[in-house]
Amino acid sequence: MLKHKNDIIICVALFFVCLFVFTRGLDCHGLEYRDDEIFYYKSTQEMLETGNYLTPTYFGENRFQKPILFYWLVLISYKIFGINWFAARFVAVFFSGLTVCLTWLIAKQFFDRRIATLSSIILMTIVMFLRNGKNVVPDMPLNFFVVLAIYFAIKFMQVNSNKNLEEK
Repeated sequence: MLKHKNDIIICVALFFVCLFVFTRGLDCHGLEYRDDEIFYYKSTQEMLETGNYLTPTYFGENRFQKPILFYWLVLISYKIFGINWFAARFVAVFFSGLTVCLTWLIAKQFFDRRIATLSSIILMTIVMFLRNGKNVVPDMPLNFFVVLAIYFAIKFMQVNSNKNLEEK
């Protein structure tokens, strides 16, 4: 995975740069269109207030449109940072940073450190990635797990191709 100490340093640095970039203005809730943020913000707030961590509700009505994991992640963030927009949005920021790191790892598998770093920086500057990386919606954690699956698929294919070469 990370074979060199420099790789670890670069990944950690990219993660913290991503946290720095994405947390700017995270607690502001302006008039701009913000998708379905209020559903996740309020539903998780109600989970915390009622103590019912299995059934998300929105103004008392059951809300089963999305898997419970995202609500739990926001709930953990609420417990750490308090109930506010920063805490709710921090989950997406965290997974954005992890996705940038995975992008670096994948690009490094195929190219070199310079191209991998450039790929990660480009990803951070893509408008839709930046926008979704700051919203209380499950898109960024989902994106992270898809990229993680791609990363492990690449690793799996590399291990199998190495085994096939050793057998011959």
